[in-house]
Amino acid sequence: MRRVLALLVAAAVAAAEDDQELARRVDELVGQLGAPTADVRTMAQFQLAAYGDKVRLLLERVVSDDPEVKRSIRYLLRSAGKLQLELLPQPEGPVAIGAPLVLDVRVINNTEQTHWLLPEGARQGQAGPFGIRVGGKAPVRVGFDQVNWGDGTGAILAGGTRRFRLTLEGDTSPLRRPALYDVSVLFSGTAARGYGAAEEDAEEMFPLVLESTPVKIHVLGRTAGQLERALRSESAREREAAAKEIALRDDESVIPILRQHAKEGPLRLAAVRRLAALGAAEDFDLVFKATEDPDAAVRRAAVVGLGKYTSVKARNRLLRLASDQELQAEVVRALRGHKHVATVECLVKLLESQNCAPETNRQIQRILFDWTGLAVDERQSEIRDFRTWWEANRARWAEEHASGK
Repeated sequence: MRRVLALLVAAAVAAAEDDQELARRVDELVGQLGAPTADVRTMAQFQLAAYGDKVRLLLERVVSDDPEVKRSIRYLLRSAGKLQLELLPQPEGPVAIGAPLVLDVRVINNTEQTHWLLPEGARQGQAGPFGIRVGGKAPVRVGFDQVNWGDGTGAILAGGTRRFRLTLEGDTSPLRRPALYDVSVLFSGTAARGYGAAEEDAEEMFPLVLESTPVKIHVLGRTAGQLERALRSESAREREAAAKEIALRDDESVIPILRQHAKEGPLRLAAVRRLAALGAAEDFDLVFKATEDPDAAVRRAAVVGLGKYTSVKARNRLLRLASDQELQAEVVRALRGHKHVATVECLVKLLESQNCAPETNRQIQRILFDWTGLAVDERQSEIRDFRTWWEANRARWAEEHASGK
């Protein structure tokens, strides 16, 4: 590959740390535009395209003697800002915790020959191409069934636009405490350049990741005192609304209420589930005790929560509960957080018992593969082979994994 000289005057345009990081990233991607591999060049080009007008000044200052780099830079400067994801203005007024979070998104494709390919239909319960980023944190994926696909799936052709509506309800919403949030929407999908009447006409297929400019969303929630009063209200609807909000909140102000109701009362299940999800060290004893609750739903929530605690006490309780078929699925899921010789022994015994549900068996197989690199299925011969390998390699495996000693 010819040497690429990317003279980016970052200091002149990047006074802030974020701008400096952007300049560094652009410099790196420009270097990849001259790579000998077409896939690397294409990926770099369309990662740069995703930045839009934000990188125009940086690209204009690139100096290179590589014709491939020059061609790509010219294309990027012509198309900068033409592939866009726009989060439309939100309705006036704040959003209440527990209310559906509705986001309208517009896809704008002002290119001449690049088309966005959309999924071939919704798949219930699976993550789709959209995500929501709150406050600069890692994005939360939006399920296929949470998107109104507008005119349907297929492709957003060059020169076209499409509107989508994303609706997140209940515990799928990432806005779960009172605050003013910066919210943006991401699209991770596939694009095609030189796309004709059919997908097979595409000259180039490449992954595409775009993000909208953030918008401000104000989320309101009641104080702990207001929630406590609502829980004592004569109105069943008011009590139910307060209980729902408490179960959804993840801020510190409601934790005392959660702890109080996790011990007794109709909110016990919601409180245990929320405290278990938060995984605070001071709530370990409460979650631990809830694994013996008379209510099976409460026990399941507590068992899942024990997966967040790495103590020997938590692991031993999970290992003892592994034989309880009513809780097996949750126990296996929680044991993934306890990488230990005793955990492997337990999982192998569960496979040998042939008493687990098919999905639980698959989960066990995934854990064993991730931990040992060996694939094992539910056939007894396969399990015996794994058991033989494990007996011979257990000590070495324990030495290699600090938590497995």
